[in-house]
Amino acid sequence: MTRIPLVIVLVTVLSAPGAAQSRVPDAINRGSWLVAGSASASRNNSSVEGRDDDRGVTVVELQPALLYFVAPRIALGGRLALARLSFDGGSSTSWSVGPSARYYFAGSSAKVLSYVGGGVALSRSDLNIGNGNSEPSTGTSVEALAGITWLFTRQVGFVSEAAFQRSSRGENTSSGGDVDVVDTIFGLRFGFAAFIPRGR
Repeated sequence: MTRIPLVIVLVTVLSAPGAAQSRVPDAINRGSWLVAGSASASRNNSSVEGRDDDRGVTVVELQPALLYFVAPRIALGGRLALARLSFDGGSSTSWSVGPSARYYFAGSSAKVLSYVGGGVALSRSDLNIGNGNSEPSTGTSVEALAGITWLFTRQVGFVSEAAFQRSSRGENTSSGGDVDVVDTIFGLRFGFAAFIPRGR
């Protein structure tokens, strides 16, 4: 009599990993691809070493990303960012590229996919100031984000996310000196995401 319940328990335990796997939506299961793109507008303050002033900067940014789900809910890949900055007396155009990672929270029938993520990047920018001179700079950045994807089909959805970014770079000034610039950016992004499940 006791052997039958024991067999049932063993079968249940051994089949649990497969059941847990099946509860993950195909969109965020192992082997799927994520192609995403977002746009943002934000306002940040930059402090410049050796100067007594802060720069108030408006940033407009586009961020395409491509990630692969190496495990259920876990995606690794890369992102590219193109940005346009404007402030009193000048503007700047920049790009950055680097690795990115995301972890998704969702049930089997979820139409809303929440996630957290982060990444690092190398960047290059050209600063154009009012006197016509250009100041090139290179730097690094670290980013953390949290977002939600609302699926309107099984594989395509609308994305909104909040991001925090901390970056540092060295600027070559027109006078021949170097300064270190630190940017702290809080912003919101909106865009679209397409999930390509394994085997599609």
